[in-house]
Amino acid sequence: MIRFDLPPGVLESFQSEFPSIEFIQAPDAFHNPIPLGDVDAAVTWALTPAEIDAAPNLRWVQWIGAGVDHAPLDALKARGILLTNNRGVHANNIAEHVIGMMIALARNFPGLVHAQDEQSWSIDDNRWTVRELASSRALILGAGNIGSALAIKALGMGMDVEVMGRNRRASFIEGVTYRTIDQLDRVLPTADHVVIGIPLTPETLNLFDDRRLARMKPGAVIYNVGRGPILNTDALVAALQSGHLGGAGIDVSDPEPLPPGHPLWSAPNAFITGHTSGRTPYYWQRGGRILRANIAHYLANEPL
Repeated sequence: MIRFDLPPGVLESFQSEFPSIEFIQAPDAFHNPIPLGDVDAAVTWALTPAEIDAAPNLRWVQWIGAGVDHAPLDALKARGILLTNNRGVHANNIAEHVIGMMIALARNFPGLVHAQDEQSWSIDDNRWTVRELASSRALILGAGNIGSALAIKALGMGMDVEVMGRNRRASFIEGVTYRTIDQLDRVLPTADHVVIGIPLTPETLNLFDDRRLARMKPGAVIYNVGRGPILNTDALVAALQSGHLGGAGIDVSDPEPLPPGHPLWSAPNAFITGHTSGRTPYYWQRGGRILRANIAHYLANEPL
C-alpha cells in the first residue's frame, strides 16, 4: 500500500514493472489514514503502533522521508518489521533552499519585499547592513547527502566551508574542511553561518541551547533544516532580540507548526519558511528509484 498522493502515471509504472505485486493507492496518511489491512509492505510517512497491530502481514515499511524520528520504531522493532527510508531525495532542493535563505538574509530581501508591499522605494536605508556571502565562513552540521550538496554549492558562492559529521573520515569534498561534531564548541565562534542539517536523536535534542548560541560569533546567522527540537526556540528568540545573532533561517521549528502569536514570528531578522525546503517537482523521480530498487531486492530476498 502506498499511502501518499502520487503524480499521474507513477502507480501504473510500478504495476507494469512488478506485475506480481498488487499496488494499492491510498490517500495521504496524515489527513485520511486508510487501514493497512493484510498488506505485506507499506509506503508511508505516518504510522501508529495501533495500525501496526492491525496489520498482521506487514513485514516492510518504506518511509517517505529521510528522517525517521517520528516513526514508531519500538513497535516496528517488536514485530521485526524492516524499515527503510528515502535518504538522498532532498539533497539538491534543501541545499538550494538554504543558499536561498543565505542570500535573502544577506541582502535583506524580506525587508525589501515588505517595502514593495508598502510601495516604498528603499535605496539607502540598509546600505551598511547588507552582507556578502563570498569569503564568509559556513559551518554545516551534517555530512550526508544534504550537507554534501550544500557544501558544494556554498563553495561555488566563494564561501569558506566546514562540514561536521559523527564519524572520522580519511577524505571528504575537495576544498571543504571536515571535522567531527565533538569539535562544535571550538569551531562555533569562527562561523558566520551555521546550518543545522542533522537528524533528531537523543544526542542532538536541544543541541543549540542558550549556552551554545552564546558561543556563536556576534552577528552570525543560524539556519535549521534538520528538526525543530535541535534548536531551542526560546533561546533563539532571546539571541535574536538581544542582537547577538544577526539572523535565523528557520524551516523547521519547535513547536511545529509555529502557532500564531509566537514571538519567533516577529523576532528581528527571522526568516521563516514553514517546512517547505523539502518540496521538489522531482521527488518521485528520485524516490521512485529507491523504491524500485528496494522492491527488486525484496522480491529477491536480498538486503534492502
